[in-house]
Amino acid sequence: MVAMGAELYSGEVIMCGLPLFHVNGTTVTGSFPFSIGAHVVILSALGYRDQAVMKNFYKIVEHYQAVAFSAVPTILSVLLDIPKRNADIPPSVIWLRAAPLSVEPV
Repeated sequence: MVAMGAELYSGEVIMCGLPLFHVNGTTVTGSFPFSIGAHVVILSALGYRDQAVMKNFYKIVEHYQAVAFSAVPTILSVLLDIPKRNADIPPSVIWLRAAPLSVEPV
């Protein structure tokens, strides 16, 4: 069911930057992709807390041609401020939600 919702297929790459003690880190972006023959790139022992990972996030996506990644809203807000620097990333990288987004007051 998750594979259909995320459109993740055998041979594709998903990135895991969440801690492995987080249910999403172990299940959705950790072990689930293996069950369908997908590949998992564990970004570092520190995950998204590694400043080098965040600084080079788009180049990492480009290098591995990742089609999906999991993140919490705070990670997305950091990624919005990081320049892509001409990284050639897949046009439809999927964000697998690990926490709900907050509604911004109007």
